[in-house]
Amino acid sequence: MIDVATDAGPVRVGIAICFDIIFDQQAVELVGDEAEVVFAQTNNADFGRTDESAQQLAIARMRAIETGRALVNISTVGTSAIVAPDGTDLAQLTPFTADAMVAELPLVSGETPALRFGAVFAALWVLCGAAGTGVGVAVLLRRPRIASD
Repeated sequence: MIDVATDAGPVRVGIAICFDIIFDQQAVELVGDEAEVVFAQTNNADFGRTDESAQQLAIARMRAIETGRALVNISTVGTSAIVAPDGTDLAQLTPFTADAMVAELPLVSGETPALRFGAVFAALWVLCGAAGTGVGVAVLLRRPRIASD
C-alpha cells in the first residue's frame, strides 16, 4: 500500500493508488498527513465491463464522505468522477471514453467524526455482535431441568 500526501503548489494532495482506497488506515494517514483533497488513480482494465469499476468508485465516494475531502477518482478505462466531500458528483466521465473533467474543489483540513471515532464504533459493533452471539448460543444450549421425585 502506498499512501502519500504531498504538496501540489499551494494544495496538500493525498495520493491513493488503485485499490488502496479500500484500506481504512490509508484514509486516516492521508488526513493525518494534512491532505486537503484526495486523488485516487487506477487502471481498471482488468475489470473489463464488469461492475467492479463502479464498485471501486462507490468505495472512493464513501472515502470522500468519511474524510470530508473532495476526491478525484480517475481511471484509464473505467469510471472516473470528481466527488465532493458530501459524496455528490462534481463531474463524471462516461466509462471507456477519452475525455476530461474540470471542477472547482473545496479544500478541507481537520478530522471528521468518522475518522476520529470510527474505530471506537467499529469495536463496539464487534463487541455487541459477540455478546449477541453468546446470548444466542446460551439460549440454544439451555436445557430444561427435569424435576426429580
